[in-house]
Amino acid sequence: MPHVSEFAFGASLFSGLSEAEIDELEKSLPYPVPEQMRANIPNQFRAFLRNANGLKLFGLSINGMYWRIEPVVGAPIGLHYGGLERPPNVPKFHFGFGSINGTGAASGKLFLTETGQVELIHRDIGVLGAAWGSFAEFLEQEIERQLTIRDTEGRLLLGYPALPGDTLEWETQSKPVEKTGRFW
Repeated sequence: MPHVSEFAFGASLFSGLSEAEIDELEKSLPYPVPEQMRANIPNQFRAFLRNANGLKLFGLSINGMYWRIEPVVGAPIGLHYGGLERPPNVPKFHFGFGSINGTGAASGKLFLTETGQVELIHRDIGVLGAAWGSFAEFLEQEIERQLTIRDTEGRLLLGYPALPGDTLEWETQSKPVEKTGRFW
């Protein structure tokens, strides 16, 4: 959005990864599931990574290989956070890959389920806010929604919720984000 400022990006789409880079990323992921020897990036997400090493679109963040930095736009949030920062009661085989942020402290973590659905789960209390039948359906619907609910300067339009689905109470159910001074 150069009319806002030189580096005001409403969206950042990072270049896709090679199969070797995806394998490298997969090997580096933490995965606290004793039944598996290592993390497994689901096929739907591997296909996405071939085309895009993550995405930032207003409140939506899809994670990727954070150490692959691109000039001007930088790098995505690391896919590592999907495995490390898990809301309560999330099934252990759900694959965390991103988040959607509300207007204040509310945030939902995005997970691919074992059956290929996508779920948005409250960061603090672990309740389901929205679900999509597949990763492709999620991408189509949420990207369109993120673009529709914003004005030309990236501000949320009045009357539109920042989070999809059954999430209207999430701001009151969220813990304030603690400022630690650490940079990840």
